[in-house]
Amino acid sequence: MSHGLGHFFSCRGIAVAVQHFWDRGHRNISALIPQWRQKSDPRIKEKHYLTELQTVGLLHYTPSREVLGKRISSYDDRLILQLAQKTDGVIVTNDNLRDLLDESVVWRDIIRKRLLQYTFVGDLFMVPDDPLGRGGTEVLNFRDRTAGGALGDGTGRRPPAGRAQRENRTAEQTSELRMKLCQVFPGQDNMVTLQLQLHPAETDVNLLSSFILEQQD
Repeated sequence: MSHGLGHFFSCRGIAVAVQHFWDRGHRNISALIPQWRQKSDPRIKEKHYLTELQTVGLLHYTPSREVLGKRISSYDDRLILQLAQKTDGVIVTNDNLRDLLDESVVWRDIIRKRLLQYTFVGDLFMVPDDPLGRGGTEVLNFRDRTAGGALGDGTGRRPPAGRAQRENRTAEQTSELRMKLCQVFPGQDNMVTLQLQLHPAETDVNLLSSFILEQQD
């Protein structure tokens, strides 16, 4: 992924991209990556982000296996296009998918109209305001379908019923909650941070604690 500057696979980059769309109200988000990325590899950095995203249903692994020492992987791009077709989703990728243009009329339409490219500037994830060029659909309308990508658009967690319209916490409230939760769950700072991000309006420390405990069952 480009967040690793081509030198390593940055799991944090995936988390940053997912967070970008989550913060903008999208909930049906699926990050799709090959299963072999779970293996120990010094070029794969901060793998705990993958575990946390998978735990909350925002990341899924595509099939891969080894036969006689040779890696055999499914063609991820096909799976991503299948998911976008089934969910009417947007694909977030810098791959043009040209080799799949002639697979089907539906896929050609998705590739031409529903690819959202991105760039990283440090830890800042950015997408263009005009993903289809001048005169094309603006990015807000483009993503109204819900965002996904390589990342593909699949099943994500939805906010609890009746909480969608609540205002987000202040930074001070979030900081105080993080401190309390880290005291209750020592050594689990990443999970605490993730749950605070997934529930930006929640101020009940007991309820937030229950969300963390759910992930430990």
